[in-house]
Amino acid sequence: MFLLDTNILSAMMSAEPAREVAAFVSGKPSDLLFTAAICQAEIFSGLAIMPPGRRRYDLEAASHGMFRSI
Repeated sequence: MFLLDTNILSAMMSAEPAREVAAFVSGKPSDLLFTAAICQAEIFSGLAIMPPGRRRYDLEAASHGMFRSI
């Protein structure tokens, strides 16, 4: 089991995540990847205070896709 923290989740939402982070996450079976509710809340609260626009929209879409898979 791998518990992903907010820093890793945030990095994975980037259009071009760091190679090391992407390699670590993609190298693990998805059924072994987890996160804590507080990390999800931190991501969503950070998105909520962003000004409306393309960047926020893209990050919201990335976060929803990511949380569906972990």
